[in-house]
This record gives sequence, C-alpha cells and structure tokens, in this order.
Amino acid sequence: MKKVVLLIILFCFSAVVSFPQKSKTPVRSNASKPAQVKTIEEIPDTDWRVLVDAVQSENWEKSVSLANEYLTKTKTENNKKQIARLRYILLYALAGKIVEASFAGKKAEEAKARVELEKTANEFLGKEFFMPSREVLDNCEGKLNYICRSKQQENVLRVTTTSQAGTAIYSFEYLRLKQNFSISENIGKEAILSGVLRKIEFNPNKSNVWIMRLFFENGSVNVVPDR
Repeated sequence: MKKVVLLIILFCFSAVVSFPQKSKTPVRSNASKPAQVKTIEEIPDTDWRVLVDAVQSENWEKSVSLANEYLTKTKTENNKKQIARLRYILLYALAGKIVEASFAGKKAEEAKARVELEKTANEFLGKEFFMPSREVLDNCEGKLNYICRSKQQENVLRVTTTSQAGTAIYSFEYLRLKQNFSISENIGKEAILSGVLRKIEFNPNKSNVWIMRLFFENGSVNVVPDR
C-alpha cells in the first residue's frame, strides 16, 4: 500500500478586586491586545516540508497544529494552491487524530477531535481542495489509496484513504468531473485530483472503521508528468 503523501487558544481573564471605601484612581488596563498574525503570500518550502514529514510520520497533533497555523498565515491563494492543499491535509490529519485516539482508548480526545473535524469540514464547504498525488487504477477492488472510477456514478472518480497500516479508513472521496477523463489511458500514472467540497457525511456510529465521506464537484484531474 502506498504511503499517503496530506490552535493555540488564548484564554484572557481579569480579576476584579474590591477595596475599602477610599477615593479611587482610574486604573488603565494593561491587558495586551491579541497578537496579530502576520500574513504571507506563500509557505516557504522548508516549512512545507516540516508539515509533509509530520503527515507522513502520522504525527497528527503536529500535522493539525501546522495546517491550522499555515492556513492562518496564508489568506490569499497562491499559484501552488497551498490553501486548497492545506484544507485537505487538515481534514485528513483530523481523521487520523480521531482514529489514533480511538485505538488508544482516549475517549475525551477522540470526542474533541470529532467536534473539531465536523466544525472545520462544514467551514470548508464550497471551498476548493487539492489532493495529494495518487496512482490511477482501472479496478480498485480490494485496493486502497488509489484513484478509480465509481461503479455507481458516471463521470465520478473515487478514492478510499486509509492509515499507512490500513487499519482504518479516513475517508471515502467522490469527485464529479467537469470533463471526461480516460482511466484506461492513464493506468499506472500519478494524478492529482482537485474540486470543490459539496457535501460531507460522518460515520453515524462514530466508530473508527471509517470516519467520513467527502463529495466534490467541478472536479479536475492533473496527470503528473513522467520524470
């Protein structure tokens, strides 16, 4: 099976102290304003590599933290489509975080990650996504983490993503294409899927067998050139 290439919350509080009846001098608050995050046009390659390494090593805590940080820093999409890629990485990493917590029996962490995933995914509805490159196959029967045609829907591609060990399914992904794509002419080639997130479905049983279904529209396929 191929390996899949994918907040700090500040609590501010103040105390109110009562004094005996004396004349009071107005006190100017010294509470510092929240630090503004400096936005950048592009995540540097060295920083991006740190995120990729975290995802590939399945360090989900770090992956989620970095993806959120980078999304906060980049407000405008660039020609590398980093924001669209970060959206996908964040959902993927949150699914991994849920599975990891579930297998470890950490119920509170699992529940917290599920809430974060649902909130984040809903915020991403109608937004563009860029997926990592995966190999194209004609028949994915019994195979995972490949790009295949959907047997149920015409002009729809599907991917089933899992952990590296294949012990849990992170997402079933369905991409409705804008234009026809020939599977037979591209078997064995690497391709990158992109599209707009239309709908999300979460496992109603909240088990770790599978986490979510993602449905994309206006889909495109970019075949990676042979090196």
